[in-house]
Amino acid sequence: MDRTCYDGYVAAKDAVAAEVFDPFVAEVLGDLAESLLLARSGLEADEARRRASETLGPLVDRGEITRRIAGRFWIQLRACSPRSHWPPSWGRGRAAPRAGVLRGD
Repeated sequence: MDRTCYDGYVAAKDAVAAEVFDPFVAEVLGDLAESLLLARSGLEADEARRRASETLGPLVDRGEITRRIAGRFWIQLRACSPRSHWPPSWGRGRAAPRAGVLRGD
């Protein structure tokens, strides 16, 4: 952990506090950021990043956070992590609308 990672962690926690109103969801997201902050190796950081990607999808699916919040949080998580390769998004493509659902423009 260095100062840059710590500052990224604080920024991620502040953003969660400002945008996520469910205390449980906020705690889950905070724990994801903390696991990246405390990663001592690239392997630990990769595992924490995988866990973050797998967690964001269900939170979006259940409507507990929006895709926008998930995307912004993913970007902020990058600042908590030791330097490594980060995919540009948390790994979910835009879902197609359900059958029978009309999209308005």
